[in-house]
Amino acid sequence: MSGASITWQTNSAARFTALLVLVSVVLSGCAIAESGVNHTPKRVLILCSFAVVLDASPGNISGKKLPSGTKELFREPSAWERYRNYIVAAAALCVFEAILIAAMIFSQRKRRRAEKALLQEKTLSDAVIGAIPGLFFLQDETGKNMRWNKNAEMLALYAPSEAPPLLNVAEEYRQVAAKAQQEIFTTGFAEGELEMRAKDGQRIPYYYSGVRVELNGKPYLAIVGVDITRPRLAEQALRVSEAELRSFVEHAPYGIGRTSVKEDRFLNANPALVKMLGYGSEAEVLGLKVSRDLYFEADSRGFRAQPTRADYFNGVEFTWKRKDGRPINVRASGRRLSGKEQGEIIELIVEDVSARRVLEEQLRQAQKMEALGQLAGSVAHDFNNLLAVIIGYSELLGTAASAEGPERGRIAIIKNAGERAASLTAQLLAFSRRQVMQPKVINLNSIVKETTKMLQRLMREDVEHQMSLDPNLGRTLADPGQMVQVIMNLAVNARDAMPRGGRLTIETASVVLEDDAVVQNVSLPAGRYVMLAVSDTGTGMDEETKEHLFEPFFTTKPVGKGTGLGLATVLGIVKRSGGFIFAESELETGTTFKVYLPQVEQAVEAPPERKSPIEVEQESSETILLVEDEAAFRDLLRDGLHASGYKVLVGENGVAALGVAEQHSGPISLLVTDVIMPQMSGPELAERLKETRPELQVLYMSGYTDDKLGDLSEPDIDVALMQKPFYTSELVERIRELRKRRSPIPVSSQHVV
Repeated sequence: MSGASITWQTNSAARFTALLVLVSVVLSGCAIAESGVNHTPKRVLILCSFAVVLDASPGNISGKKLPSGTKELFREPSAWERYRNYIVAAAALCVFEAILIAAMIFSQRKRRRAEKALLQEKTLSDAVIGAIPGLFFLQDETGKNMRWNKNAEMLALYAPSEAPPLLNVAEEYRQVAAKAQQEIFTTGFAEGELEMRAKDGQRIPYYYSGVRVELNGKPYLAIVGVDITRPRLAEQALRVSEAELRSFVEHAPYGIGRTSVKEDRFLNANPALVKMLGYGSEAEVLGLKVSRDLYFEADSRGFRAQPTRADYFNGVEFTWKRKDGRPINVRASGRRLSGKEQGEIIELIVEDVSARRVLEEQLRQAQKMEALGQLAGSVAHDFNNLLAVIIGYSELLGTAASAEGPERGRIAIIKNAGERAASLTAQLLAFSRRQVMQPKVINLNSIVKETTKMLQRLMREDVEHQMSLDPNLGRTLADPGQMVQVIMNLAVNARDAMPRGGRLTIETASVVLEDDAVVQNVSLPAGRYVMLAVSDTGTGMDEETKEHLFEPFFTTKPVGKGTGLGLATVLGIVKRSGGFIFAESELETGTTFKVYLPQVEQAVEAPPERKSPIEVEQESSETILLVEDEAAFRDLLRDGLHASGYKVLVGENGVAALGVAEQHSGPISLLVTDVIMPQMSGPELAERLKETRPELQVLYMSGYTDDKLGDLSEPDIDVALMQKPFYTSELVERIRELRKRRSPIPVSSQHVV
């Protein structure tokens, strides 16, 4: 081989080697550019590649490296044959290095994507932690705060970075918090409530939830806390509202409850409903079967038929049955609801209207009594005038008749009949509360003793009469004559209640009530009372009879044996006297009537002296103006006054009397006038006459005043009142009494109803 050939081959190998080196450098540079960091591995790769290339240079080729069995030929090898192994090795090396570089590039890109994703997750977690409305803490096993959010840093009393474990937790909750930490590290989760100490000194309640997390092989505690101040306040307000509502229901005066139509029982019942039904506890009411235990047999369907006609109902009235079997009238309002399990549910508000119904019945009865009273008063006015004529003329005839003649007895019969009719009229007026009252301070013991003689004539021999009078009995203000009527009526009723005989007891006593009391649904005010009790051992009364006891014309006696006005009259007299009357009775045991009259402190008034008609002195110097619209009675009074020596001027009504007074030039000492007259009433006439005759005295006559005297208000007027019918002698006596006094009778003492 020539030297020139060898030189060219050598140069060609060098150029090839340089090319491989250049390729290695370029690939390494690409890898470096791709990674951008940590260039040291790439430099090593370049050096290794360069070393391999240098190792494959022609200067390093020797025969020792030829494979075994190679025959050496004495010819010049070609470039490929000479450098084939080197070229293959260099190419393999380049391929391997390219693969490594590609792997590095792929790994670097994957790492970049992971770092980017991690950065996004970190950003997201930071945003989430920062956006938590409550607190966030990350703590290690010692309780040291490793991470926290801004709310924790702004709220906590002590900085989370410096605060010892649990220092920001309220002292009484620290043990709970420590236990929760242990539970989280043990089980991985815990929750509860505690209070945190804030920078402003307040204690803020939080609901916390914690989980255990593993970071770098170490356990940590992640806690999230939510401020529950508002929910707690809302819960507290709800509890207060529920307590107030429960208290309202429990203390409501009306019965409140819920019933299940399907189960036919009460689901709830407040104390008022329990008491209304007469049971001792709510449990007893809840155990009732409504259709069986609450309704009478005839009304067993009322529970479904009445309240459930509509979804809402108001003022439905029906009758319930108490535990003791007594019926009560109730009025219910409420609504119907549809339940899934219990079916239809009725919510009820129930009012016991039994007492109201009784009052309404009493009002209707009072209205009937008022109507009867008006009728009785209207009739009594005219009837009294007629009776006055009958009684007056019978008196005159009796005085003129011979002492032993038969006419005298007949006249006495007429007189007695008139007196009985007058008594009946007085009862009608007392019942209608239109009878003229002349109350006086009296001692009931005296009235009872005076009545005893009359009672002895009325009682049968088989009726024992006893009295138990309080010697220290207080005084009361009442009309003596009407109190006699009360005792007589009660005693006669007691006698008739004992057909087979028995014992009649009249008792008086002083009673002091320290507090207001309610007796038989009647309010009895506190105070001092004089009590009159009339008792018998007769047949007694049942409940139905007691309900109608004081009704006018109600009687249990046979036809013709009673008018039914006795007790109604007693009730009217007692009430007008400001008192109360109660009846206690049991069948086959007897009855007791108790009358309570207010006690007064004034002294007892001495009764005036009464004179018989024979003792009446004649007067001749007095002029009396007599005004009466009933002609017969007017003539009777005129004749009686003339017989007593008085000069009498007569007027048929008020207008006529004014004319008579104007025509009379002399003095008029006394005006005797009826109260109720056509055209002008008696009080109006007296007022007109006193304008010109101020010294005129007035004597009114009436058994029915219709409140006309209620208009008199002058305290210095001379006024008196006589109740019709009366005898002429009684009129003359009253005139003499009035003329002698010459002092006014206070109008307040004349109780006209």
